[in-house]
Amino acid sequence: MTTSSRTRKRQYDAAVRREAFLARTDRSVKESVSKRPKTSVIYASNLIKTGSPSISEEFSIQASERAVAFFGGIAALGLRALASSPDPIPSAPRFFTPAKVNAAVGIGTPTAKRSPWGTRVVRSKSAAYSAAISATIANVTYDAIDARAKTIYTAISGSLGDLSYAMFYVSPEIFNSYKV
Repeated sequence: MTTSSRTRKRQYDAAVRREAFLARTDRSVKESVSKRPKTSVIYASNLIKTGSPSISEEFSIQASERAVAFFGGIAALGLRALASSPDPIPSAPRFFTPAKVNAAVGIGTPTAKRSPWGTRVVRSKSAAYSAAISATIANVTYDAIDARAKTIYTAISGSLGDLSYAMFYVSPEIFNSYKV
């Protein structure tokens, strides 16, 4: 066999394997998409300050009701309900990401299975949650957010499942106004 015929044979074998794979996969598409319930909350920023005493700017953001309930409610996260504010609150600016607390519930016995491509996949988490975390408008510092996160961790550590596979971490606030 010449080099070009070997290449054609390899391409033909790959095409046969691809067709066999596509024939056995389920191509059905879910027609309806269900949105997860969200609630509007007020978030005090750590990076964006206004005024001479450097008062934190407040923004309205969306928070997952399921995640907020998991972390102990709006007050535990240092947020306020948007309905409780008499003044209009602006939406968060473009390219702004609030500080978040993230958790993943671990399962006691991880399960392993093979993907359609033959890769081994180990599943050790049963659920993941992410919600914005802030502090009071007069005291929005990284230390205040860290103290609030530690309080939340001690409150929810019992519901994180197997702690050898559970995760809990805080993502910092990001504001990149020059992002293209």
